[in-house]
Amino acid sequence: MHTPAYRKAGANLAANVFAMLRLDDFRARTAESPYPRLRNLLAALKDAEIVADGRGFRFADPVTGKEIWLADVP
Repeated sequence: MHTPAYRKAGANLAANVFAMLRLDDFRARTAESPYPRLRNLLAALKDAEIVADGRGFRFADPVTGKEIWLADVP
């Protein structure tokens, strides 16, 4: 019954943690991570802006403004 809410909470948590891993203090270590998916996300969302509101935590392309959810990054 609560699966959609739990999934949304998990996705928001993952995006929030990823946003912290992009901070200057962590970026270099994140880039050296042994996890290819994490390194790919870092490269794909390098300059993306954080968007957080009632719909959730996601990222936006700074040029186009197109929003993307962390799970939707190829």
